[in-house]
Amino acid sequence: MKRYLFFLAFCLIPSISNASCYELSKKSIGDREDEFFLTCTNSFGDISYVVNQYFGDSESFGMISFTQGFYGFTCAKKSNINSCTSNPMGAFKETSNNKFSLTIKKSSDLSSYNRKNSSYKYPRVSSNLSSDDCYIVAKNKSSIVLGLNEKNLASNINCFVKLETYLASK
Repeated sequence: MKRYLFFLAFCLIPSISNASCYELSKKSIGDREDEFFLTCTNSFGDISYVVNQYFGDSESFGMISFTQGFYGFTCAKKSNINSCTSNPMGAFKETSNNKFSLTIKKSSDLSSYNRKNSSYKYPRVSSNLSSDDCYIVAKNKSSIVLGLNEKNLASNINCFVKLETYLASK
């Protein structure tokens, strides 16, 4: 009985996330180009997303699907061409998800980005923030702020990939 209760309690305790990224690369043979594929999935309670990216010698593109309860967006990005659609409730809402330690903010709110006591920050310097249009600030892996750009949703793809890189690090 104790073993059953321990297993049940372990399953019900929230973890920081359920994350994974898969990479696949292919070297060129003959006149074929080098190719690199990246797929990341994650869930923080009612927040989940899937990111797919392709990089070739002559082109690159990416797709993201983000859901946050009744909010969400889906985007495709190829070079400088973006196509996005939002759920009727909106693309995302600012929230502090204390249960899973992920806070969502608008990227225009730099109060979290400007904090001094962070162990991880993307972009690393504020002068690069305007070009990336989104940001990540982590005090540790159980306290993360994700600043999303609501005006250019496709630009958020890079932040989700960087978030996965951070979560996978030691």
